[in-house]
Amino acid sequence: MTTNPPDRIDRLEALAETTLLAIQQQQAQINDLRASITDVVGMVGTLAEQQNDMQQEITGLRLESRRILDYLLHQRGEGEDNS
Repeated sequence: MTTNPPDRIDRLEALAETTLLAIQQQQAQINDLRASITDVVGMVGTLAEQQNDMQQEITGLRLESRRILDYLLHQRGEGEDNS
């Protein structure tokens, strides 16, 4: 069974168009994925900055608490000496 060259060309053209459409769809998905990755990287950076800020705040609170505790213990020690 032989096929007409125009039929074969039409099928090849349809196959090429289908392939092109699939490639374009994959490229769109790749672009979406890249955008998502960029967003995630940005969020990770923001979270790292927030974690650093919170760690600094915790360190400051620990130092302040230690100073208050030392002050209170020192006052208590002086009060006991005078009794």
